Amino acid sequence: MELNKKDYLIIFLVLFIITIIYASFVSGSFNNVTGFVVKDTSSSEEIEEELKNEEEVQVIIELNEENELPLVTKLIVEEVTSDSLPDEEFEGKHEFETFNGFSGKITKEGFEKLKDNPRVKGIYLDREFQISLSDSVPLINADFAWNTTINNKNITGRSTVCVLDTGIDYTHSDLGGCLGSECKVLGGHDFFNDDSDPMDDNGHGTHVAGIVAANGSIKGVAPNANLIALKVCDSSGTTCYVSDVTKAIEWCTFNQTKYDITTITMSFGGGAFSDSCDAESGFESLVSAINSAVSSGISLFASSGNSGSTTTIVAPACISNVISVSATDDNDDIASFSDRNNLLDLLAPGVSIVSTNLGGGSTSKSGTSMATPHVTGASVLLHQYVKELNGTILSQGGIKSALYNGEDIYDIGSNLTFPRIDIQKAILSFDTAKPIIYFVNPTPLNSSFVGNSIYVNITSNENLNSAILEFDNLNKTMDGSDKNFYYNQTNLSYVHSFKVYGNDISGNLNSTELRNIYIENNAPSIHLTNPLNNSLIEVKNVTFRFNVTDDLSNTINCNVGLNNTNFPINTINNSETMYFTSLADELYYLDLICVDETRKEKEVNSLFYVDGAPIISNNLPNETTNDLTVILSIETDENAICNGRIDNLLNFTFEGENLIHNYTVELNYSSYNIYTDCNDTSGKISEYDWSFTSEETPPITTTSTIATSGGSSSSGGSRDYNPPTPTAIPAPIIPPTPPLITDTIKQEKIESFEVLETEGPTTGLVNIVGKTVRDLSKKPAIPAIVGLVLIISLAFIVYKKIIL
Repeated sequence: MELNKKDYLIIFLVLFIITIIYASFVSGSFNNVTGFVVKDTSSSEEIEEELKNEEEVQVIIELNEENELPLVTKLIVEEVTSDSLPDEEFEGKHEFETFNGFSGKITKEGFEKLKDNPRVKGIYLDREFQISLSDSVPLINADFAWNTTINNKNITGRSTVCVLDTGIDYTHSDLGGCLGSECKVLGGHDFFNDDSDPMDDNGHGTHVAGIVAANGSIKGVAPNANLIALKVCDSSGTTCYVSDVTKAIEWCTFNQTKYDITTITMSFGGGAFSDSCDAESGFESLVSAINSAVSSGISLFASSGNSGSTTTIVAPACISNVISVSATDDNDDIASFSDRNNLLDLLAPGVSIVSTNLGGGSTSKSGTSMATPHVTGASVLLHQYVKELNGTILSQGGIKSALYNGEDIYDIGSNLTFPRIDIQKAILSFDTAKPIIYFVNPTPLNSSFVGNSIYVNITSNENLNSAILEFDNLNKTMDGSDKNFYYNQTNLSYVHSFKVYGNDISGNLNSTELRNIYIENNAPSIHLTNPLNNSLIEVKNVTFRFNVTDDLSNTINCNVGLNNTNFPINTINNSETMYFTSLADELYYLDLICVDETRKEKEVNSLFYVDGAPIISNNLPNETTNDLTVILSIETDENAICNGRIDNLLNFTFEGENLIHNYTVELNYSSYNIYTDCNDTSGKISEYDWSFTSEETPPITTTSTIATSGGSSSSGGSRDYNPPTPTAIPAPIIPPTPPLITDTIKQEKIESFEVLETEGPTTGLVNIVGKTVRDLSKKPAIPAIVGLVLIISLAFIVYKKIIL
């Protein structure tokens, strides 16, 4: 059948539609774009408006592709910018780790090109924050934390704070006077100017850093904390780009372990927000970086702003995962300049705060910028306290909950109540354990006989607010302080009972056990001369010396009690008695009880510590060995480091610092002398020598006979010998040749590599840039061929039947 022009026209239209569908399919496969790209028109309008007055503006660009690998994102950034944007139209600055995008300065021409790129999800104006200042302020008192001791460590801050600000004057003596791993300011980066020197050029950041951790004539809240200086603002403090702040937060997160970073402080802000600003256009990268930091265990604090608003606060304080801080004045009222609303979390002093000054000395500043580092320092103290208390790491939620235990301050302007931080209350909120209270010498033991007066002495595992002696159901206030209290009870007769109550500074109450005493004036008298109470005995063979006198008995039965182990001994009235025993290194409680013939008894106690040199025993080999590879072994009765010498041949150190110590050595057959010394953890040394002989094992001669068929053995016997049937050796198994894999499964192919310098201190990642070669494995081969055929056919038909 002959086709007319109409038929060819229909065929042309069908092929044209198929071609369009195919082109869309291939393009979609290449760009990995599903559906339409919806740009943020409001952000675009802001950028276009800015470009009317400026030749270039700073922007944050979000990509469509979601890539977990920084290298893949870097390659996409390279392709997006290099293919369409010359350097004069776009100058890149940051490539983010926690956000799928990058930032830089762009011209109007570059913006017009980039906003139509299918790989670009959105282009946002890089918003600016400003540092926050006002006038007047009080100081925060952290003495309670500094004087609190756990595990013999004062709570003065032991972790590191990232200070995001105008930089830090790390040459200031109160801030360590230097920059580096041995300094208070461990490191940093200038993200605003994109260089490695975070020196302050404004003074604001230096003042903030001093409030957190100065340790000199100025004393910060956490004086032993370290600092990281991250400059994100210009010298005037009026421009702090979101992209620089984002990159600085990422730096802290990726260097958290290296520097023990627990906290980030941000004393700047911008905008005015009555609700959470997490979804605000342009904050996408910042929110992503903040969430990543909090997930890693870092707490973030930001100032609420200084415009005096009672309905709004600034960003980034308005972001959900940031703890917002406003300021109080000298009267413990909310400072007039403070921004606050229902988003505000905490208050802290922020008026006339004296702190470190740029170039040296001190200066006074006011503002929510000064309140925020107070809370930051408090957070560092809480981190250390809880870590020392139970070995755990406080989450941001835990920090916030603890700091809520402050002084509630009502704000008449907003009709809201906010907690002003109180470090003592915050620390005590973690203390729910009752104090442990002990009777100590010379308090009489339970059921003991005493004279007509006694001393009741107690000690506690923590400081007590007070201690009360309940004696025969009457309460008596004990003398003393901190952990130790005492009371002298006189005019005793007959039988009495007593116990002691104590409450700690958190209000937790506990008591001792109940004790009963009996009055007896004619019991034996004991004079203990060794070991004395609270004495140190530096030998393990201990001699107990005591003298017992009694009015009636010549022979007195005594019992030496050591840590609940009893040793009975008899003594003669009014004569010195000695008792010998070997004791291990330990704290001992001596309970010496003597009973006369009338069953009247007397008891004395002594607390002493034995710390002698280690005892060495069980040496191996002890006499003879037949091996040339010899394991020298000794045992000690306590942990020790042991060294040895083999004659004058070899000095060595035994392996193991516990109870068994070994050393393997290659020797010849000979006799050897071994000289050893062991040093325990307190520096006590014992020596031990022994000898052994390494000799060759004598050869063992055996006779074997095998009888052959029809023959006889050398021993006279005979037996038939039937050799076993050889087992067939199986043919080797040849693995099948693997099938030829023709499908390409690589995701990317990199044509060339280039190592670039990182923009900041290294995070352990090498930035590699390569030109991406489009991988045809992502496109089905058959549709490509079909499409090519269709296009050629279409061209032929148009030429033959329509054009001609």
